[in-house]
Amino acid sequence: RDEFLYLDQLYHRTEIPELKERYREKMLEFTLGNPDKFRSGTWALFHVEPEEYSEQTQFRKLDQAHTNYFSGPSLAILGSGEGVDRRGLLIRGGPNLPHSHDDSLALYYYDKGLLLTQDNGYYIFGSPLHYGWGSQAASHNLVVIDNDKYRYGWYKSGPGADLLGFADLSGLKYVYLNNPHQFPRFIQEYSRLTALIDINDKESYVFDVFTVDGGKRHDYMFHTGAPIMETDVEFQNIPDVWTLAGLDDKDAPYNVIGQSYGERIISGDMIRDLGIASEGVKSMYWNPPPGNGYGFIYDLKEALLTEKMFEASFKYYDGLDTTLTNRLFFDQDTTIYKGLGPNLSGTEKYPYIILRSEADKDHQSRVISIMDASLGLSSIAEVKRFDENSFVVEFFNGDSHFILLNSGKAKTPAGEFVSKAQFAIAKFNQQELANIAIVGHGEVKLKDIVVTANQFQTKILEVNYEKSQVIVDGLLDLEVGDLVAIDNDDYKRNTVYRVSSVAKKEDKTVLDLEGSMVIAKGTVAKGTKYVDLNTPLPRGFSYDKSTQYLDGKLFVREKTNESEIIKRTNGFKNVYLAGDINFEPQDSFVIYDVKVGDTLSNLPTAIWEK
Repeated sequence: RDEFLYLDQLYHRTEIPELKERYREKMLEFTLGNPDKFRSGTWALFHVEPEEYSEQTQFRKLDQAHTNYFSGPSLAILGSGEGVDRRGLLIRGGPNLPHSHDDSLALYYYDKGLLLTQDNGYYIFGSPLHYGWGSQAASHNLVVIDNDKYRYGWYKSGPGADLLGFADLSGLKYVYLNNPHQFPRFIQEYSRLTALIDINDKESYVFDVFTVDGGKRHDYMFHTGAPIMETDVEFQNIPDVWTLAGLDDKDAPYNVIGQSYGERIISGDMIRDLGIASEGVKSMYWNPPPGNGYGFIYDLKEALLTEKMFEASFKYYDGLDTTLTNRLFFDQDTTIYKGLGPNLSGTEKYPYIILRSEADKDHQSRVISIMDASLGLSSIAEVKRFDENSFVVEFFNGDSHFILLNSGKAKTPAGEFVSKAQFAIAKFNQQELANIAIVGHGEVKLKDIVVTANQFQTKILEVNYEKSQVIVDGLLDLEVGDLVAIDNDDYKRNTVYRVSSVAKKEDKTVLDLEGSMVIAKGTVAKGTKYVDLNTPLPRGFSYDKSTQYLDGKLFVREKTNESEIIKRTNGFKNVYLAGDINFEPQDSFVIYDVKVGDTLSNLPTAIWEK
């Protein structure tokens, strides 16, 4: 409604006819032809004349949902459907910059007109609710490692995620991100493989795999914006434990009924002070102990699982019977907890599921989630797991989807389905095979059908920065719109571009890439190897720590075209170069995202259709 208010004000205030018509069209599109439904408040009362709006069918359906990947913030958007039936997923890999939340690889799921996987956001920067809860990893849908002790300051710092796979296919949207870079080096993997898979034109479901390698304790967190969770699993109270933090510290003052931070939220983003000296309650820049948000999750209960899976329905009771059903499968021995987590004002509380697994060291865990949103009964009748890498999703109408991860195999109505690819799916209409799709290098076999996706790697031989053009070795099988990943041992993560044109030149391929390869530019204050700048580098540094986002990138003195590799970013306005450049004060510089010698690879997909 806030966005509509700005649009409505533009429409009423402009005196330019062309703009007025454009704002009117957007206003009608935004409100599905009924602006008065969105109008409220004093401004509308005094500035809007009553007007008849006939219902126009052109505004009953909005644009088709989009799927895209934005490399700078390593942000993936997966979308399907159109109009009111649009649904989508959003996952951000980072880097974390000032005012970020600690939500790298958190999953945001949109369907039925709602953000289903609730997010707190924040009201007042630096308040106990912002610092201690809303910005914490624990309040998001992701995995917390080792009680989040690797967080430094407001969040964990790092360059962002590597993109390992991506697909924008009919009926299948897919992304695979890995971001161990925000942790110490012994955390080898922190990845999320996520697919949005269509059931029909109006419905999709989510197939999601979260894998972590390293550390000792992994807490898989999941919650929605629904007030009620229903499950057949019976949860029991835990003696002397009221909060998630109480599992480690039963004597903590916030581990008592009525004294958890989630129950003590008062106006102004504050925590009610109980006069307990050890808590040290403050109004600003205070992170309530134990400092990871676990003291906000209360009414903790535990359940004994007889198998390595859990299913629950999250009910909105909104008059439409909006329901999110989640089916969780896990490989490792796991303890499951249920608790309540608050919104920022404390007026609402949401059921949280925590899957905890532990090892003495080098712990590995994987959680697979298959979830969907429905108005009433889900279209999914049952989900079966054949082995650790193969599943079938069966629907009430008789259709079925067989999903395989690498090395998975399953018996289908058309024969044995075997995969040696990152991800594969075979869709059946009743008992008849409709199509097969794979993502990532490898092949799948289903009886006599073989589907192959080939990944290649090649070196960048030349770069034209003005044209965003690279020349690479070999004749590559690429098309306009394909994504290519560019990497180098000097970089902390890969970077990704979309191909805008392809040309062959002798034994080489010329690729024009969308967007600019310039990631920073400005002027130098002084220095030769340790260089002070007049221009801040916001993506390279966050508060008092380097993000490592610029490490390995090419730093160029524009006057002479001299260049050196960035070894380290020491501050918002300071870089350490691999070699000396004799800068003069006010020399202009530019930092490029790509350089000669980088490795370029494709992100392959393949489809078979009957």
